[in-house]
Amino acid sequence: MSAANTANSRSPPIGRPPTVPSVFVETVRAPRAEIEFVFREARLTSDPPPGLRAAISWELADGEAMALVVWDSPGERGDWAAERVVPLADAGAMADHVGHPERATPIEVWVRSG
Repeated sequence: MSAANTANSRSPPIGRPPTVPSVFVETVRAPRAEIEFVFREARLTSDPPPGLRAAISWELADGEAMALVVWDSPGERGDWAAERVVPLADAGAMADHVGHPERATPIEVWVRSG
């Protein structure tokens, strides 16, 4: 049996590099209440906006939390912010919130296609 026939079915065909989708990844570290506020009030997971690939948050020590949000593009993230976050800020709802998103530079990524 040839090497091509014994390759793992999840591996790309021999001689062709894997294709990884281009995405925009951001991380936010803030008090847990702030992460929960933005997820809830901007409807990040209850009414996912177009372009959102994944939104994951977890608790760290001392009431802090981390969020990892993956978008199709920076533009999709910007549209969500303009449509849902800016109105919250304009209404004064975010005056006490201090978390700031940061563009994450992944060290290693694996994404299953399809």
